[in-house]
Amino acid sequence: MSALADLLTLLAVALVLVIGLRCLRVIRGMHHQPEGCAYWRFLGFGVSYVVLACSGIGAAIVIGQGQFNLSNLGFLVSSAGLILFDRRRREPQAGAAS
Repeated sequence: MSALADLLTLLAVALVLVIGLRCLRVIRGMHHQPEGCAYWRFLGFGVSYVVLACSGIGAAIVIGQGQFNLSNLGFLVSSAGLILFDRRRREPQAGAAS
């Protein structure tokens, strides 16, 4: 493997870690409240995060196998960028020390 391919693989792994960890955190924090929204919307939101994590892993695998494609790298960069540079304020976790 060339040095560029190794660098792209490391970049893809780093980006998929950002995506995967965020997806896990969101899914772990989800709780359905009957008065909040319909269950199908809650389920669809959760499934969307699972699909995002799986798609990120798949894109990283494709890049790691040497089948570099700008759309795979673009997907990883854009998804991780949206997660890392989100300007919305995070609400403090329940039970966290002040």
